[in-house]
Amino acid sequence: MCWIPASSCSCSGAFVIMATVMTTTTITRTPRNVGPRAQLLSGGYLEVDLTGTLTSSQARVKIAAAQGLPIGCVRLLNESTGVPLEEDQAIPDDVKVVLLTLDHEVEPELLRAAGAVNMEELTAQQTLDLEFHRLTALPESFGQLLNLQMLQITDGPLSMLPESFGQLLALQSLNLRYNELGTLPESFGQLRALQSLELERNQLSTLPESFGQLSALQSLCLNRNKLSALPERICQLVALQSVKLTCNEVSTIPDCIGQLLASQSLELNDDELCLYF
Repeated sequence: MCWIPASSCSCSGAFVIMATVMTTTTITRTPRNVGPRAQLLSGGYLEVDLTGTLTSSQARVKIAAAQGLPIGCVRLLNESTGVPLEEDQAIPDDVKVVLLTLDHEVEPELLRAAGAVNMEELTAQQTLDLEFHRLTALPESFGQLLNLQMLQITDGPLSMLPESFGQLLALQSLNLRYNELGTLPESFGQLRALQSLELERNQLSTLPESFGQLSALQSLCLNRNKLSALPERICQLVALQSVKLTCNEVSTIPDCIGQLLASQSLELNDDELCLYF
């Protein structure tokens, strides 16, 4: 995904929402409305009236005002390509809106949890272990931890990851179990060195399209989430040896699952039925 740093404020913690244009001919689960609305991926809507909004710039102004954020903390992206929309560009039927929280609110919490004085101290670390934390978000500056190979943030209220998370190119092992994550950033697929991913007992209902780019991934645990389906691109993860999806709502798997020839086991159902290749 192409990313534009915030210019008018120091922001972090990318929070992805979907703004969907709805007209009187659109079938939705919410009351019909003229003009676009800002929709959370979880299904809820932001309390912002975008009626009559024609351009990206106008939408950013309204969303920023409604959320009490500087306009520099609001980004609009093309839904299909992830490319940032120009200021005078017309809003398409579907756009992604990235809201950034303020670094000065998030960084101190991270530093306290890690027992560090500043972010520079964390950038030298290859491992970071934060169990039973109180973090709800990570700062955008977290993407500066380029030496991280093992990251464990478990048993806490973490609900979102920054878009800069995909910059952790050395990361090999990631454990985020027992948190409150509802989505993963689109940049997640940039973690090409990632071999082990533990996301048990979060609130994930979907996986990002970029998930299929995790070419080194060998072990994947998604137990106890809210997944109802798997993206077709999961079949691109040919290095997988273990996949766990128990206690989800998945009833079928992609037809191409047989392409995962390297897989040794796949746990799908609540009764822990295992399919062996």
